[in-house]
Amino acid sequence: MGLYLKILSVTLFAASVCFGLAGGAYADDSFTQQQLDHFENKVRPILVNRCNECHAGGESEGGLSLRSRKSMLAGGETGAAIVPGDPDNSLLVKALHYDDVYQMPPDSKLPEEEIRIIEDWIRESAPWPKLSDEEAAVAESSFDIEVRKKEHWCWQPVVAPKLPAATDSSKAIDWLLEKRLAEEGLKPNGPAVRSSLLRRISFDLTGLPPSLELVQQYAIDETLSTEQVVDQLLESPHFGERWARHWMDLARYAETHGHEFDYPIYGAWQYRDYLIRAFNADVPYDQFVVEHVAGDLLDDPRRNPDSDFNESVIATAFWFLGEATHAPVDSKEDEARRIDNQIDVMCRSFVGLTVACARCHDHKFDAISTKDYYALSGFFQSSRRQRQVIDKGRRFETAARKIGVLRNKLQAATDALMEQVAAVDSENLATRLAEVDPPRLRTRPEQFSNESVGETSSVEFPLSQEHWKTDGLAFAGMHHGTANSINSGVNGDRFSGVAHSSTFEIKHRFIHIRAKAKKARIELVVDGFRMHEFNALLFKGLIHKNVNHDDFQWITIGRELYLHLGSRAWLEFQDLGEGSFEVDRIVFSHDRKPPKDPVETFDVSEIGSLIKGPHANDLVEWILNNNLEGQFGADASAGKIRSLKKQIEAIDSELSLPWLVYVMTEGFPENEFVFVRGNHKTPGEVAPRQFLTALVGDDDSLDRAKGSGRLHLAKQIVDPSNPLTSRVIVNRVWHHLFGRGIVRSVDNFGVLGEKPSHPKLLDHLADEFVKDGWSIKRLIRKLMLTEAYARSSSPLSDAAEKDPENILLARANVCRLQGEAIRDAMFAASGRLDRKMFGVSVPVHITPFMNGRGRPKESGQLDSGGRRSIYIATRRNFLSPMMLAFDTPIPFNAIGRRSVSNVPAQVLILMNDPLVLQQAETFAKRVIEKRNGIEQRIEYVYLNALGRRPDENEFRKSEAFIKSHASRLKLDVDDVKVWADFCHVVFNVKEFIWLN
Repeated sequence: MGLYLKILSVTLFAASVCFGLAGGAYADDSFTQQQLDHFENKVRPILVNRCNECHAGGESEGGLSLRSRKSMLAGGETGAAIVPGDPDNSLLVKALHYDDVYQMPPDSKLPEEEIRIIEDWIRESAPWPKLSDEEAAVAESSFDIEVRKKEHWCWQPVVAPKLPAATDSSKAIDWLLEKRLAEEGLKPNGPAVRSSLLRRISFDLTGLPPSLELVQQYAIDETLSTEQVVDQLLESPHFGERWARHWMDLARYAETHGHEFDYPIYGAWQYRDYLIRAFNADVPYDQFVVEHVAGDLLDDPRRNPDSDFNESVIATAFWFLGEATHAPVDSKEDEARRIDNQIDVMCRSFVGLTVACARCHDHKFDAISTKDYYALSGFFQSSRRQRQVIDKGRRFETAARKIGVLRNKLQAATDALMEQVAAVDSENLATRLAEVDPPRLRTRPEQFSNESVGETSSVEFPLSQEHWKTDGLAFAGMHHGTANSINSGVNGDRFSGVAHSSTFEIKHRFIHIRAKAKKARIELVVDGFRMHEFNALLFKGLIHKNVNHDDFQWITIGRELYLHLGSRAWLEFQDLGEGSFEVDRIVFSHDRKPPKDPVETFDVSEIGSLIKGPHANDLVEWILNNNLEGQFGADASAGKIRSLKKQIEAIDSELSLPWLVYVMTEGFPENEFVFVRGNHKTPGEVAPRQFLTALVGDDDSLDRAKGSGRLHLAKQIVDPSNPLTSRVIVNRVWHHLFGRGIVRSVDNFGVLGEKPSHPKLLDHLADEFVKDGWSIKRLIRKLMLTEAYARSSSPLSDAAEKDPENILLARANVCRLQGEAIRDAMFAASGRLDRKMFGVSVPVHITPFMNGRGRPKESGQLDSGGRRSIYIATRRNFLSPMMLAFDTPIPFNAIGRRSVSNVPAQVLILMNDPLVLQQAETFAKRVIEKRNGIEQRIEYVYLNALGRRPDENEFRKSEAFIKSHASRLKLDVDDVKVWADFCHVVFNVKEFIWLN
């Protein structure tokens, strides 16, 4: 027990130093950006829509104003409306629950979900933006886009500052920083010691500690320059892993949807791998953004240099990584929420604005109107999710070209056979074929009305190109087969494809589809809802999976379709590369039974009248299947047809199954209505699709009749005249390298965000970034080669007094490693790290305490096979406890700046987590194997864990601990247990998880 207490005391001391520093370096009495975002997106709309009519200042009912936190604390005639941290004793909550005294709103009780939102907000101490009542009142008093645009810095053009002559970029950065320091009477620190700087560079660029080789060459022998180290690590494949993880926070990356059952997001890991490759390849940021917004619409997409598959389209998977619920009672409301998340993530990530705050009303503070919000919504209403082939190499395109040549020859052979059939006397032929079953040919009987409205019993949905979009190499148009049809099997079973219809209003209780299929999928998509793939509650009968019909049959979509009458929907047919489908008729009907099967038997004597009609291919099949070519003198033609078909089948069969990814694709152009007060049931005026008015004015350059317009939107986002995109990304990079953004609120450049600490520096970086080809790597290199980045983190007395938060950067910030880097650093030190890149995510380790619906049936290994943290599956309802404790964000929205908390769970994990103990033991075994003697082993531990040699005092204390520890345990000093405990203590020291 004494030994345990000694280890515990060492651990707690190290941790207390570590976490105590966190409070000093990062303490801030304001609310976190995530809390404020939640307030703006969830809480404020409820207060505005439900309460402000009676409680918005002035002559408020009962003297209570809910316009500010201050006024709510002041309360009205009956006292304070809220007690921060205590919803149960808050009068506002009691009123919302309709207690015996208060019932608000008086007309009807709020939905339980909205009451819960208010309760959770109060429980979190009622976060509210730091604006005075007077500022808030002025901001809310009127909405004038031009005035707001002129009054706030973020909308102003980027203006490059004047710099001294012949100043390169890195020196210009230092000059601008030191100019501000001089104005405040401050002098900057000198350079950091080389071992500290090397760890800083290595973790910032790769998320891993420096290798022993780099430590030797840079920190000990000093044979490498800082520039050489930076260049070497920028080219490391692990650079992409580090910087992809930053972007995954913005993309709210997860591999499950969360909610009750945590259903999977298939193939999400492919987007993660796309990010790693993109950062390693230094894809220009403007192209990176365009690929995210409209990678599916590029005429010349970026292709993988090794396997030649389409990289650009994978980026659009970004749109579908959000949370999702099954069985919504109101599918349109569910769609509105999903699109709200997409808009919010897009705008925070790319332009640093909280546009989603304008969903229910014109933005309270920024130059963003409600119409702007719904104008953006239209881009997503006009787009759809699709599983699409990302072919590895152009093998499918090559195969399609070969098959196309053979099909032309096949058509010529078929025409020749038909000519020979036409030359035969039909009457004599009928006698010779008397014992052969006559052909059964599809006909097109009189169709139902094609009107899309009305209460007619049945309505035919057209199979014409203006009503359908077909994607995938399998499709070559709309008129294939023996009749007007949609056919994915033109080239063969291995070719995949998706066909989706134009959007229509559901007016009938049943949809009858006549199709033949092999391993195909037929689906009705209502208001973009897709979760019925996993749980069909309230959506039963709307999806048919794995349809296998050798011949044409009717398939009915119905059962619970009546629940969605009045909703908007589209039909979708999917061939995912293992089969095919052909659809030749679609009927909307109130009748449960499908129409009569349109097949008729023809007398053989009628063959002459059929060969020039739409049934030629059916006739050929009948002749070949019955080996009747000899009766027509067409042996040669039939032989050629059979040979060509075999050649086509051979090409198809040699193809491996295609690689499929969820991506965004074009739907049919739609503009959204403005939802009055954010309620989809009260549509107002139409909001034509366009980017933010404050940036592009009334945009008449977008052809809204052609496609979604997302490519147009993407190009406007990255247009150099847009002052936001370049500023936002350089600020993000600065934040990751210096521990604090020039604009600290990295996701919000609006009025509620923080002002830039160095506005001229921000504009200099943004201007240079665009001129330098939007290169992230070159930007990082410039910043890392500045004197500011290389400064010591030692506090200075003058600076501590004048600039306690180190906003002016007189010294380097001491930064705690992120949870992923802490875990990976342990694996790197222990030698267990598997540096394999890419591929399907490894299952997360499920502890006995991780319970709930959707819990994986099998747990991953404790150490996840040694893979880096980025490759461990991110399950929304079963996130790694270690990652959560060290502030890896819950993936619900774009998070550009992680919290840096100081909680007991962090100390307890480093002390007791089985993974930490396991890696300490693995580290110990490595130490014993690689080095002999106490002195060499202590040095080896320090070099691997801390990137430096121990000083004399550290060596003496370490040696004393090891010897006394072995004596207490009655073990030899070479025992693994002794060294495992020592390695465990080193994992717990401040220096291991902090960068100086």
